[in-house]
Amino acid sequence: MKTLEHLRHCFDHNGPVLTAAFIDVQKEQYFSLTENRIYYWYRDCKQNECPFEAPFANATEPSPTGAKFVDMVHIDHHAVVADSCGVLHIYKVDNLNVLTKEEFTIVSMKDKCIIDIAYCNKNLYVLHEGGFLQRYPNFGIPVDDLPNSPLNFRVFSQQRNIELKIQKESRKLQPYHYKDGQPDLLFVAESKTVRVYAAYPIVGTKCTMEVVSKCGFLSEILSQKDISAIDTEIMLADDGLLLLGNKNGNLSCWEIAMADDNSENAQHKFKLQFKPIFSTWQHGMKITAVDMCTKSLISFSFDKDGCCVAMDLKSNRVVNKFIPHAKAVTSVQLDAKSGIMLTASKDYTAKVWRVWIE
Repeated sequence: MKTLEHLRHCFDHNGPVLTAAFIDVQKEQYFSLTENRIYYWYRDCKQNECPFEAPFANATEPSPTGAKFVDMVHIDHHAVVADSCGVLHIYKVDNLNVLTKEEFTIVSMKDKCIIDIAYCNKNLYVLHEGGFLQRYPNFGIPVDDLPNSPLNFRVFSQQRNIELKIQKESRKLQPYHYKDGQPDLLFVAESKTVRVYAAYPIVGTKCTMEVVSKCGFLSEILSQKDISAIDTEIMLADDGLLLLGNKNGNLSCWEIAMADDNSENAQHKFKLQFKPIFSTWQHGMKITAVDMCTKSLISFSFDKDGCCVAMDLKSNRVVNKFIPHAKAVTSVQLDAKSGIMLTASKDYTAKVWRVWIE
């Protein structure tokens, strides 16, 4: 098995790019984020012009006065952007390619810098400095069942969530959806381990903080820490696999084994086990971004020098190496169906790639 890559587009920015995300792969619409601006990229198609030959244009909005952007997730045609003052901002794109900011904000924790945000299964997770975790259930769902119904972001600006205090050194989140009716898993990277929590399903339409309970550690024995989880910098969980990259260049992969447990004494009503698949040293420095195609079992890992290593997860072999950026890659998103990959970097660019897996 091997991979081939081809650069399709390169988007220049006014500073290091923190992250980038697909809006619509087919229409070639993307969000990207720097500390000072959010960008929306799109094909500027004129009348009678082929949409795939039209040049790219962008619309931007600045960060709030006195704050810097730190992270972003996208939901439908919206971007949820976190800032350094503990506030979430909502931006949306309309059919006329206009980028606008909603007039309301969501104060997650005032003056507590947001370290990381993640979105999974209609739940938004927000991690603040000092180890404070917020969970917003039913986040970004339609207000009602009518066509083109607006999403329910505004309701979260009108309430006060109760934060959960987890470990002070917590620094990275990765949620994982097993199946409907069962709790999602929430992996939280700390300096010396990866701790695992269960985020239970929401009953009704309450928007208050719900139970997030400890399950153990990322390890073959849940009650014990595992050395391979030390210094984890980046994580990705998908389709029963968990990929970890650490600050020393180690890439490891685990199988997530979950099953129902309806026994009388079961604490969580599910069985959980982690099985190591491989641990390898293909990067000589900190791994800064990872993604994978679970159908082909290929992973893509990137380091602070901008190098990419493609691994065959079945054989634990390197199938490709290339250098997509001149500096650290800060995020990657792969659309396995189309083979389109979006990367962002501290070299002031975001790039769109076409990847073939053979």
